[in-house]
Amino acid sequence: MSEAGLSAHEIAVASSLSDSTLSRYISGDRCPSPESGEFESLYDGLKNLLTEKGIDVSELSEEMLSSVPGFYTDIREYSSRLSSLMKCLSVSNAYLAKRTGYDPSFISRILSGERFPANHITFSDQAAECFVSCADDPKGCKKIDDLFGSPSFSVADKEVKVRMISSYLLTGDASADEQKAGSQKKASIIHYLEKLDAFDLNDYMKQIRFDKLIVPSLPVSSATKQYMGIKGYKSAELGFLKRTVLAGSSEQVFMFSDMPMEEVASDMSFSKKWMLWLAMLLKKGIGITIVHNINRPVDEMILGLEAWIPLYMTGLISPYYKSGKGDDGIHHMLRISENCSLMGECIGKDTESSLFTVGGSMELRNLAEKRKEFIMADALPLMEIYTEDRKEEFEEMLKKEKAASTDEEYPKTLKFASDNYFKNIKITSVSPKLTVITKENAPMMHFAIRNPRVIDAIESLDRE
Repeated sequence: MSEAGLSAHEIAVASSLSDSTLSRYISGDRCPSPESGEFESLYDGLKNLLTEKGIDVSELSEEMLSSVPGFYTDIREYSSRLSSLMKCLSVSNAYLAKRTGYDPSFISRILSGERFPANHITFSDQAAECFVSCADDPKGCKKIDDLFGSPSFSVADKEVKVRMISSYLLTGDASADEQKAGSQKKASIIHYLEKLDAFDLNDYMKQIRFDKLIVPSLPVSSATKQYMGIKGYKSAELGFLKRTVLAGSSEQVFMFSDMPMEEVASDMSFSKKWMLWLAMLLKKGIGITIVHNINRPVDEMILGLEAWIPLYMTGLISPYYKSGKGDDGIHHMLRISENCSLMGECIGKDTESSLFTVGGSMELRNLAEKRKEFIMADALPLMEIYTEDRKEEFEEMLKKEKAASTDEEYPKTLKFASDNYFKNIKITSVSPKLTVITKENAPMMHFAIRNPRVIDAIESLDRE
């Protein structure tokens, strides 16, 4: 408001809202849900006012949606998780209020589910810092480990502990940083399979309010822009997705990157914006061909694959991997859509010296297409995803694979997955070159994995 020089009254009038209603939105006492008419009115009003002032509104929908309490977080579950942490560490309402800058009565309303902090991400980070300071001894760490059901909190450094608790508050998942907290390969693989086992596409769609997503349609510049450093990394990624969504693209999107991902993956705010724009892309029915970089440590590779689970379940993703070793000296990023291309490079792990080019020119598109041809020349399917309507095709593939295998040990069901450990998935080694993960509901889907490293990582669980 202040940056655009807009008054609350101007916004209220343009949005057909009362001054008192808008005042409650600004103070955080109330927040319109994305499916409400008030939210749409506020979006339209702000868009019109900002457009009149010549201000770019391409990020407006994203910023509004990402600030809505409950868009990524169920309010009742959030209250329950906050309460569990406070009881676990004997933190009072008054102490938490002091550390986060809120009134104790407002903390009480959060715990009861009556209220939700306007900037819930910032509040979660502040609360996490409070809880970490209260768990500064082995006894306190043990309490958090017991709550999370994992020993990873005790062995993590302070920064990782804060991210783990903040992640737990927002999503219920405190293991997002387990790899960085020293967990071993086995833990990362099991966590990946647990996430797949528990995933419910219908619940996920409700959580991100997929059917209520506002997909803006705005004129997009084809001008070429360059970005540098880790901030440029994020701006280029989001810039590409925004241009693709807003410009009304319809053809399959191509994505490849072997660039270091640790700094970007640890930025929760960026990750949520990235997933939001991908959700908008998929809402428009645009498929994605993704070439994964699996020439990474196993833990990092599994972490990368885990982030794509919700997208795989849409049936719109075609995953590949690039065979052979990558160039350890120079890393690349490539994104191509109907209306935009992105190319980026960095040397080694020096993301601060990375350079990214984003634009819609034909010259950039032609160059990007040449790089795509080079990448796809030796790219292989990471996995074949068979949805329920491809059942006959899947069964025919299995028959051919079994007939071609001469090893009497196969097919076999992995021992660790046969003792009711998972509720919704089965894991079968069909042959030395094929492992199938079958998800039996929400939705029914078969993942036929042929990559040797991924197969070995999964089958290693039976050897440990």
